[in-house]
Amino acid sequence: MAHKLATLLVILATQCSNVASDETITINGDTPWVVAGGDAVIGDGAEGSAYNLALRDLQRDWYKVFGHPPALVTFPPNENIVGPLIYMGTVGNNVANGINVSFDLSGCNLESGVESHCIMASPQNQSIVVTGNGTRGAIFALYTFSEQILGVDPWYRFTGIQPTYTPSMSLSSSLKITVAAPKFEFRGFFTNDEDMLGYFRSDPLGEAVFDTYTWDAIFETLLRNKGNMIIPGTSPNPDEKSLKLAFKRGIVVSQSHFEILGFGAREWLDAHPAPRSTYNWTAHPDLLAHVWEAAVDAQSDKEVIFTVGLRGLWDYEYCGRDTTPAECGAIISSAISNQTSWIKEKYAGNPWPTRIITYLWDEGLSLFKQGFIKVPEGVKVIFTDEGKGYIGGLDDLKYAHGLYYHTAMLDGSSNQISEMIPPSRIFAQLAAFIKNCSDTYYFVDNVSDLFPVLLSTEAAMKFAWDPTPYLSNDTNATQLAFFLQWSKRQFGDKAADDIAQVYNMYFNIPSIAKGNSDEHIGATLSHVADPATSDIQKTGKVSNTSFIGANTTLVENVDTVAASNKTLQKALAILGSGNIPDTRVQFFKTHVVYQASLQYYGYLAIQELALSIMAAYNNNMQQAQTHAAATIAALDNLFAAQREAEGNGEWKGLFMGDRLYYSCLQSRRRQVLSYVTALKNRTAMVADSGRGYYSFYDYQDAALDNYPLFYPSTKYKANDFVMMNCTKTEQTGSSCSTGPYGGQFSQQASVGMFSTRCRTHDVLLPLSQCSSSIVVHYTLDGSSPALSSAVYTSPVIITETTTIRASVAVNGTLHALIHNATFTKM
Repeated sequence: MAHKLATLLVILATQCSNVASDETITINGDTPWVVAGGDAVIGDGAEGSAYNLALRDLQRDWYKVFGHPPALVTFPPNENIVGPLIYMGTVGNNVANGINVSFDLSGCNLESGVESHCIMASPQNQSIVVTGNGTRGAIFALYTFSEQILGVDPWYRFTGIQPTYTPSMSLSSSLKITVAAPKFEFRGFFTNDEDMLGYFRSDPLGEAVFDTYTWDAIFETLLRNKGNMIIPGTSPNPDEKSLKLAFKRGIVVSQSHFEILGFGAREWLDAHPAPRSTYNWTAHPDLLAHVWEAAVDAQSDKEVIFTVGLRGLWDYEYCGRDTTPAECGAIISSAISNQTSWIKEKYAGNPWPTRIITYLWDEGLSLFKQGFIKVPEGVKVIFTDEGKGYIGGLDDLKYAHGLYYHTAMLDGSSNQISEMIPPSRIFAQLAAFIKNCSDTYYFVDNVSDLFPVLLSTEAAMKFAWDPTPYLSNDTNATQLAFFLQWSKRQFGDKAADDIAQVYNMYFNIPSIAKGNSDEHIGATLSHVADPATSDIQKTGKVSNTSFIGANTTLVENVDTVAASNKTLQKALAILGSGNIPDTRVQFFKTHVVYQASLQYYGYLAIQELALSIMAAYNNNMQQAQTHAAATIAALDNLFAAQREAEGNGEWKGLFMGDRLYYSCLQSRRRQVLSYVTALKNRTAMVADSGRGYYSFYDYQDAALDNYPLFYPSTKYKANDFVMMNCTKTEQTGSSCSTGPYGGQFSQQASVGMFSTRCRTHDVLLPLSQCSSSIVVHYTLDGSSPALSSAVYTSPVIITETTTIRASVAVNGTLHALIHNATFTKM
């Protein structure tokens, strides 16, 4: 983004009859906005659209508060128009130049850095100036004005809380809000494992994991919380429309440690575009280079922070047990070096800096510290937390330029649909990071579906911008102050102290303190119910193993039931007190009552299920059935709390999307019902364990022929790519190594060709075993393949440096993609 621009929104209140006094400046719904050239306040392409979209949001906010849309007039305004007036423009156009002359902005502290911004009164001419350093600084200035002057909450798209109507507003002539440049240069969300929104708000056009409305809500919310970067989903293809909207919003797109260069690996995990075995930089570097370059090319004209690295499918360690650390480091370093070169080549001439990161994930840190992974100059090293809000290896943070954090995490015991990471932990851990790290370049927070983790996510984002208020050694006091600030803003002053105490109680519930939440509830219900159900079906009795498991579960969770019930009862007492404004009651149910209900009824269900199994083990079947019924009743109360949390508006039905394994509480209920049925007659009802991982990305299957892109491109279809591998021959001294663009050989080499169209589900087959409808044509003279060119039937023997050009023909039609590979004789 061209940070040389300093965009101004000026509320110019002339000394006229509707200024209340020398001490105040009054604005109302009829205050005109003076815009250069109509709505186009910025005319520099994508940046202009980003500012205009933020301006559109401000216009809506203005209408909500004053009941009238702003009146837009062109510059210069008619001299008969009386003030106050709203002037908008950027440095460089006539409007803004006039403003710069008229106002002293030295007190705005914009020199602190890019994205700094301020709202400042100018008493001498009765005006308010809203300005920012750079386009994004100007965007943040608009949203700061909206939040702090108009009273629009930055989370309103998720909380449903709207500002209060007022016919006019008087602002102090001494008003000054200055926001210095952020601590972390890039700050953003990672919507990962996003099953709830993925199922609830799936795109009806099948072109993204969420519909456009939901993506826009996320992007707007990110900007309102002063974020400037997004990892838009678990596995989007690099040209999907969600990325295009992020770019249009002025948001930098980044990628996870697994979606290298923005390449969507989901389809490869399902072995759709190619057998899983072909995802191999050692065996098939040409195919991986092809799909990775496609991803870079698809984003080469956008503002991106590219991720380089190499992970195995399913995000496992890439190298096998037979590979030494040195060998593994060399393989990963080779991939990183090539990826970095492609980015720099394709990004040359782009108006944005080339930005590249690599995550030191799991084995990566060890290999890096041993010197086996070589990171090219200019590539930033990003560390990851260990889950549950903790950052490990503080002594190693001297290598880190940024952090990948989680306020939500899918790991079998943590939180997908509830708050779990206390702000005190966030503040303490991030404080340790900035104290020990090399640089604060990058901060991304894994928020999953975002909706359930608004409070902890705000804590992380506020710290990422300005850690200063959160660096106290007394993190518990800082946390309580944060709870109070949040509670006042969301629920009003009257009940804020009590609600802050409820939050404090919630994060001290034993399960939460241990790092266990909804996933632990779901997994425990499953792990306790299923073995007992199987026992009863097979033998009519509960086994000793199932009894021990139930008893252990009971002992481990008894304290949580008591503490969570106490928390819930206090929340319900506040709800019944009448101290929460009517407009805020729904969000209190959503974010306070529901969270406490989940812990109480979830762990109560576990307790009752364990007691039922133990009673069944002791042949007390009446007691077993009583506790089983209590288990179902507890779960029904939990689901009632979820329905209350959804409200009757746009989020009604949200929890229907909780389908991934671990939590997946509706499926866990059916597993418990199966146990209840087995208790009665040794049969079982139909149960399910949730949907498979990535199933909310099934929409991508319709575009499989375009893979690794979503939209058609003859240049990059993986299905049309002819892979080539060289091997040595029996000739003495023969050797050959394959690279991304051919290979190097000595004496003589044998070059085999393969097509991903010729395969079983997970095994690449020789073309000789393929259907006659699939044929590879190739040339050795540099000419383009044609249907009349040689047909590949067996490996090609080469003795001199040779360029092979190959294309696949299907049913007699030669496809456009040509693979050029040069094998150089050494």
